[in-house]
Amino acid sequence: MKFNLDYNSASFFVDLLALTLLIIPLLWVFRKPLARHILYIFSGIYLLSFIAPRLAVFYLFYWLIVSALQRAVYITEHKAVSQPDNLSAAVVSRLVFWCAIILTLIPMLYWKIDEWSLVTFINLHANDTLALLNKTIWEIDLTRNIYAPIGLSFATFRALDLIIKTYLGLIGKLSVDRLLFYGFFPPVLVVGPIIEYEEISDKNDHPGVPAPDDLLNGGFRTAWGFFKVLFLTSLLQPSTMILSHYQGQDVLTIWIYLFVYTWFFYINFSGYSDIAIGLARLHGYKLKENFNNPFFARNVVEFWSGWHISLYRFARRNIFVPLGGYRKEKHIFAIACTMVAIALWHSLSPSMVVYGFYHAAGVIANRHFSEWRTKKGIKLDHPLAQALCIFVTYLFVGFAFPLITLPLGTAMSFYAALLGIT
Repeated sequence: MKFNLDYNSASFFVDLLALTLLIIPLLWVFRKPLARHILYIFSGIYLLSFIAPRLAVFYLFYWLIVSALQRAVYITEHKAVSQPDNLSAAVVSRLVFWCAIILTLIPMLYWKIDEWSLVTFINLHANDTLALLNKTIWEIDLTRNIYAPIGLSFATFRALDLIIKTYLGLIGKLSVDRLLFYGFFPPVLVVGPIIEYEEISDKNDHPGVPAPDDLLNGGFRTAWGFFKVLFLTSLLQPSTMILSHYQGQDVLTIWIYLFVYTWFFYINFSGYSDIAIGLARLHGYKLKENFNNPFFARNVVEFWSGWHISLYRFARRNIFVPLGGYRKEKHIFAIACTMVAIALWHSLSPSMVVYGFYHAAGVIANRHFSEWRTKKGIKLDHPLAQALCIFVTYLFVGFAFPLITLPLGTAMSFYAALLGIT
């Protein structure tokens, strides 16, 4: 095996596009829910195996464990609800729920705390498992690079969302094939978005086939995503050099490169979301949007309503609301916890802690400013006022981008150069 944690997501989507063109005609043949689920499960396993068979082994074990946890949560909660006077049933239900949450989180947290340890564990043990299952696949796997658990952060939050909704009674007990279908749904395997089970469950009982508008809109959206990822990002790629070569540059140059870099980051990330949403549409599934013009937001709250929407929606529903975010006396604490959690989902690092608190401060300030404007009757409806709000919001958001990529110490050095502090 060769050690190389990097993986080009674009190549995954090229493979997925080719596979999609083969799968679409089969949708007219595989009409039964079980057959359709098996088709997609094996498609997802094939795509992961094409990267490295050991990744498919890891995710198969992961989603089978999630399936067992989901069933345990459903059974214990169903018993607690059906026996409201049984205190022990309620205690067991809550205990099982929190155990399921912790067990689901452990792989992702382990990876983010000690990356190499988990990477080595997954690659070596999954490869050993392949040696027991099939010698040919094992030998193929030996030729593949050592990879990080690609897509684990997205898979973890999808699994958490499923378990939480099961505990709340919003989702029933899922058969193994339905849960694996959700886990291995090909368009979202690598770079999200963090889909909810409901987004693909409506076709479980009556799968159907893609309508003409699905094929048309899906094809256009996929092509647009590839255009962004393969062409537009290649034009903006040079802007990334400023993060490592800022010393000796004048302040204006650093600012210009930083602004270009924010667009590179956005176009690249949103491009992959476009491809995922487009390919899902080709299969007849309408996924929720993951971006909505975030750089034209008029305030920080509006920015987060349009940036990585699936992550923001998950955090708002499962962190902000349970912490009492809509109560005035708790909103500051809830906002801080929510934004820091969003930041740490990307990386457990000091720079992302700062990033989370930075955006939390922006959200809190915006909330109080909005309340003050309402009391004073101040409106910002004039086009110039709207443009100023967009500019200030973009400046605020863009200023924090180095924290996403750089270690905290390096980021502070970058900011010193950005502000002309010698």
